[in-house]
Amino acid sequence: MSLLAAKFIPLTIAILLLATAPAIADEVVELSPRDGVKLRVAVISPGAPKAVAVLFTGGAGKLGIRRNGTIKNGGNFLVRTRAMFAGQELVTMVPDVSSDRKKGPGLRAFRHSKEYTEDLRALIRHARQTYKLPVWFIGTSAGTISVANAAERLTGADRPDGLVFTASLTEDSSHRAHVLDFDPAKYTGPALIAHHRQDNCRVTPAGGTDKIKDGLEKASKVEERLFDGGEPRGDVCQAHHFHGFAGIEEKVVGEIANWMLAHQ
Repeated sequence: MSLLAAKFIPLTIAILLLATAPAIADEVVELSPRDGVKLRVAVISPGAPKAVAVLFTGGAGKLGIRRNGTIKNGGNFLVRTRAMFAGQELVTMVPDVSSDRKKGPGLRAFRHSKEYTEDLRALIRHARQTYKLPVWFIGTSAGTISVANAAERLTGADRPDGLVFTASLTEDSSHRAHVLDFDPAKYTGPALIAHHRQDNCRVTPAGGTDKIKDGLEKASKVEERLFDGGEPRGDVCQAHHFHGFAGIEEKVVGEIANWMLAHQ
C-alpha cells in the first residue's frame, strides 16, 4: 500500500489493521534442551521489561515459527496476543514444538513426559540468564499441562517465579494428561487462574478452576479471575470462541499482566 493511499484509510479501519497485523518477533532463538533436539522460540522484547512471560500454546504445539520471526499458525489466544503482553512491559517468549516432535502428534501425549520437562527447564534457564528478570509460565488450554508439569517438577533455581493458567484443561482428552494429574502442592510461588465463564469446551469446564485452586495449597498467592462476554465464533474448543477469550483479549491480557507484576 502506498503512502498516498494510506492517507485516506478511515481511522477505524486503520486501527483494525494495526490490531490484527501479525506481531513479528524481535528475535528468534534456538535452544538445545536435549541431545540432538532443537527448540525454536520467538521473542518480543519491550524497551524496559519488568518480567518475562513464557507463553505456551494449546493443541499439538506446532506453531511453525519462521526464522524471520513470523508464525505460521498464530491463532491461539496467547500467540495472537503476544504483542499485547509485550505492551505490558513483559518480554514474551513463545516456544514452538521441539524438533523431535514436528512430525506426528506434536506435543499431544508428550507434555506430561519427563523429556518435555527438560524442554521447560531449558526455557526458564535461557530466560533467567538472558534477562535477569522474574520468569512466569503462562499456558492456555493444553498449554496448561505444560504449566502444571513445571509446577510439580521444576524446583530450586529452575522454578518459575509465577504461573498463570488460562482456559485450563482439567478433563481427559487426546493429550493423555490434564492439569489435575500433577501435584501442584509442590509449587510455592504465586499463581493466577483465568477462565471464561461461558467456556463450553468439554475438556476445559469453568468448574475445573476451583479444583486447580484447591491443589495449589502451598502457593504464596493464588487467585481466580472469571471473564464474561466477547465475540465467539466457530468451534467451542477453538481459540476464536469463549475458550480463547475472543473479543475480550485486551481486557484479559491487561488483567493478567497487572496481576503478575503486582505479585512477583
